[in-house]
Amino acid sequence: MICFIADIENISSESLKKWEEVLSVAEKKRLSEMPSLKRRREFILGRALIKKQCAVYFEKKTTEIEIGVHKNGSLFLPQEKGYYISLSHSKKYIVFVLANEAIGVDIQEIQNKSVNHLMKRIFPTEIPNDWNQKSDIEKQAFFYRLWTHKEAAFKLQSLEERKKNIYFYDITNIPKYAATISSYNKIKSDIKFINLN
Repeated sequence: MICFIADIENISSESLKKWEEVLSVAEKKRLSEMPSLKRRREFILGRALIKKQCAVYFEKKTTEIEIGVHKNGSLFLPQEKGYYISLSHSKKYIVFVLANEAIGVDIQEIQNKSVNHLMKRIFPTEIPNDWNQKSDIEKQAFFYRLWTHKEAAFKLQSLEERKKNIYFYDITNIPKYAATISSYNKIKSDIKFINLN
């Protein structure tokens, strides 16, 4: 399992244009239907990260990497049987995981706001006994870690029927972000930071 992380905050317009050129005809059609510039940018750079890293891994050209979309919205590699992919983005980062087993990934920016009401509403059984003694920063980190677990598990379960145990791997080296990989097996992942410029 390999996890790739790209900081997309300062991607040049030239790089964005270059990556748009590797999109398939179907991807370009889908891109043209997106009204939001932010969403278009995330779409191009998400596909760029997948294609760039899969091209290296499978020893192909970026234009040879096909990305399919299941009815439920999850992504797959039609030419690479036995491999799974998962993608997530949040503001400044895109995270992509390639594995030979079903996986899910999620990333969220840790926002500087109270999460007390969200914890009570969304995760009432997960509130630790020392919750009131935690600082706001600790509470935010805890909440967003749980949130990424929930989202990564949802993505995993959309690929394969739920099994007894779900394992989580927290990606902890992205400041001010929570990110998690989920799998039905214990997770050992290489983390690689990628430059898309």
